[in-house]
Amino acid sequence: MSEDPDPHLSSISIIFLIISLFILLIFSIFFSATETAFTSLDKIKIEHQSKKNKSALLVYKYIKNYDKILSTVLIGNNVVNIAASAIVTFICVNYFSEVGVTIGTVILTLVVLIFCEVSPKTLAKEHPETIAKINIYPFLFFYYLFYPLSYLISLLQKLIIKIAGKKKKKPIYTEEEFLIVTNKMNNQKVINDIENDLIKKTLIYGDTKVKDVLVKKDDVAYITQKDSPQEISKKYIECNLSRLVVTKNHNLSTAYGFLHQKDFFEFLYKKDTNLNKYIISNPIICKPNHKISRLLKKMQSKHQHFALVKNNNKLVGIVTMEDIIEKLVGSIEDENN
Repeated sequence: MSEDPDPHLSSISIIFLIISLFILLIFSIFFSATETAFTSLDKIKIEHQSKKNKSALLVYKYIKNYDKILSTVLIGNNVVNIAASAIVTFICVNYFSEVGVTIGTVILTLVVLIFCEVSPKTLAKEHPETIAKINIYPFLFFYYLFYPLSYLISLLQKLIIKIAGKKKKKPIYTEEEFLIVTNKMNNQKVINDIENDLIKKTLIYGDTKVKDVLVKKDDVAYITQKDSPQEISKKYIECNLSRLVVTKNHNLSTAYGFLHQKDFFEFLYKKDTNLNKYIISNPIICKPNHKISRLLKKMQSKHQHFALVKNNNKLVGIVTMEDIIEKLVGSIEDENN
């Protein structure tokens, strides 16, 4: 049975408590939305927006220290929820005696769950960057207000992590996750099929080794240093290639350079007698397990298009810059093909 309300609790006091409760619930909504927004936002998107938007710049600055953000939000949420609980309990007990505790608990639980937790978090989940930019300025007030307490919590957290053992920092995306993101972007028409295919090939390219793209020894077209100009001309016509490997003899492992077709015809045009000065005699030499990404950089720095692939000083094949680039953009015909 309910008792008469406390006569000392005036209607003005009740109105004041209800207004205070309403304000606390608004703060609860704010903290819940802020927590989900900072948890769900895309750091890359915020970083991009930060170049043009001051609010985004602030979000990007503070998201780097997420632990303190979380501490501030949790402290604020707990303070307002406990204060709201105390007010509701006080009012309900005044009107309903002991049973008022139960009534107040049920009412506040439903209100907080529906209006202060589920609804704001759902909204923040759908628009995390927008909510974060809207909430960042009032959040900073609470950030500095609760800073001493959040700092102590941060120290305690670091101690716990130190005792438990710190895990290595994970990348934003693994390679597999990045491919899923690009596929979604492709499905949403953010990037087209060609761009998506190029991104995938770029990831594969980074792991590809020379042995996966080389021209095998048995397929290598070559000339020897003793071949006559007529024999070399015949070889160029037969092979229809722009460059030929030059060897000391018919053993391919004695390969020591390349001869470009245009340089050979320059030799013929000038009626020169020294062909060796037209031969690229210090070619790049690499191993089959060498990554093509590193080999390409070496080719670019040395301004060479060919490399000899050797294993235990024996030639296993050759690799060209075209062979490497084809892993990214597809088949490229030789200029003379």
